[in-house]
Amino acid sequence: MMRNVIRVLVLASVLLVLGGTAQAANFTIDFTNPAFQLGNLTNLNGSGIDLDMSANLGRAVAFTTQGVGVAGGDPAELDSFGPDEELTFDFSGSVHLVSVEIVVVRNEGNGAITLTIDGPLFATLLLGADGTTQTDFIGQNGESFVFGTAGTGADQEGIFIKSITISTPEPASLGLLGGALVLLGVARRRLMS
Repeated sequence: MMRNVIRVLVLASVLLVLGGTAQAANFTIDFTNPAFQLGNLTNLNGSGIDLDMSANLGRAVAFTTQGVGVAGGDPAELDSFGPDEELTFDFSGSVHLVSVEIVVVRNEGNGAITLTIDGPLFATLLLGADGTTQTDFIGQNGESFVFGTAGTGADQEGIFIKSITISTPEPASLGLLGGALVLLGVARRRLMS
């Protein structure tokens, strides 16, 4: 009997380790790729998670060869000309935002954009020189990511979000974790009886 309990505990431990270390692969959404220029992306990388993008000020999301921006009376980029613009990336479940690739069209001074995650301000991302592409590594979980120009000063910035890289929870690892917990419960019950 004790031998069976030990086997169950060993199996449960192995499943816990596998469930805890399994990582979902990173998935990059490249907004310059026509396949992703739908505005509403579903079942990202087979995860069951959807992405809905929107812009503020009653404007539409604009897809260009440089990335995604905000449509309006000015160039179709996320910029600080006139009213402050925002691009919102709403996911149907929690994702891990690994990085964001930004194309800097214009940076007249010490330009920056803000990033809020699920409400509060997370970071102010400093922009590089005109005509450059930069990658900012975020490494945060959330469901709603908002890139904006509000509160970034008087500089005139203009950017596109070229791509974002995310990872989503992997269903297989969650199953392993659940199985391990069930086996631990069975082992505990056997020890008690």
